[in-house]
Amino acid sequence: MQEILSAFGIEWKLLLVQVINFGILLFVLQHFLYKPLLKIIDDRKAIVEKGVENAEEAKIALEKAGQESGEILDSAKKEARDYLNTSKSDAVLIKEKIMADVEKEKERVLKEVSVSAKRMEEEAILKSKESISRMAILAAEKILKEKHE
Repeated sequence: MQEILSAFGIEWKLLLVQVINFGILLFVLQHFLYKPLLKIIDDRKAIVEKGVENAEEAKIALEKAGQESGEILDSAKKEARDYLNTSKSDAVLIKEKIMADVEKEKERVLKEVSVSAKRMEEEAILKSKESISRMAILAAEKILKEKHE
């Protein structure tokens, strides 16, 4: 075996030292760089998933608000029919007022939910950008420290 290595000009002692050095380097990089980066990435993933869940909750709230406005509209129509039986002129005025209120409430609720969803989305994006910037700076610092050592 040593004759084969000698024929190719390979010194087994030097090869062994290089293998050991590579193993040490691999261990250090995995322990101090790879695992922390994976943890940071997993944390960011969890934050983004939470932001998506929040956006989905806002969407559900928006749908619920639409259903509630539909229920309010149905209630207003029933009330208008009841008033129509007693007095047609009074019923027309009441119906117009209720419809306007329902529309205002619907617009207000939709606007609130939309603003809330947008704010949650912006916060998630901002946190993501900050975290990515932090990770890049930390990685660059580590690389520069390692180069200077």
